[in-house]
Amino acid sequence: MQAHLASAGASHFAGQEARLIDLPIDGLATGAFRTFHDEADARAFAKKLLAAANGSHGTAGTAFVEALLRRTPDRDTLEKLLEGIALSYAKHLDIVDDPVMARSLDRFAFTALAGELATRYDITGWTRGDATSALLECARLWLGGVDGGSRREAEVSLERTRQHLAANGACFAPLGDMPAADGWVDDDCFYIRQETWKSIHGESDGVSAAKDCPSSGDLEHERLISNGGSGSLWFQSMPLSGSAASAAPRWSWL
Repeated sequence: MQAHLASAGASHFAGQEARLIDLPIDGLATGAFRTFHDEADARAFAKKLLAAANGSHGTAGTAFVEALLRRTPDRDTLEKLLEGIALSYAKHLDIVDDPVMARSLDRFAFTALAGELATRYDITGWTRGDATSALLECARLWLGGVDGGSRREAEVSLERTRQHLAANGACFAPLGDMPAADGWVDDDCFYIRQETWKSIHGESDGVSAAKDCPSSGDLEHERLISNGGSGSLWFQSMPLSGSAASAAPRWSWL
């Protein structure tokens, strides 16, 4: 997705990969299909799937909705089932305390739960557990495609903030001065205004970036009182250039 955005001259913002999940299939022997079910190749199987969908579309969906209305457990039970699947995926994939990854795993878990319910309602013809196992495999493919499993959206947000500070340091006034274009700076900290933060990360993704950044372990959070009201302070250790490099200033989001 990041490559497609770059080809169009668009920026990659926090939250996009959790909303539009990529499942890489390059290098898999049979591509998107695990088996061709007695068909000669992937092309033939895809044509068979398309024909079946054209002839039977809407049948399973209608039955599923009807069964949900008649037989679905209460909401608390569903939420516990969903949480249990997501936690089991996190354990299998060794994902700990990562809110961005957790949001994506919730999507896989939600789909798995729907599949398990449809199986329970005798709609799919699958064995119980098949949907959960299949979505775990999808989650494993997705995780392996996130730049080898190493990149996190938090890291993207942090790097974008670093680049902005490096290029626009002159827009920060000494702490206490008014007005200030992008924010303020003291001996070891940048204080970034909310408007500036949103301009860095996008209007709709500014809050998501602030929430996701702490998962990197580099960003910390405090409460403060500013201009008579309460707000949130985010600060990040960041080395300065030149002789002050060892001072490691921090940035804050106000």
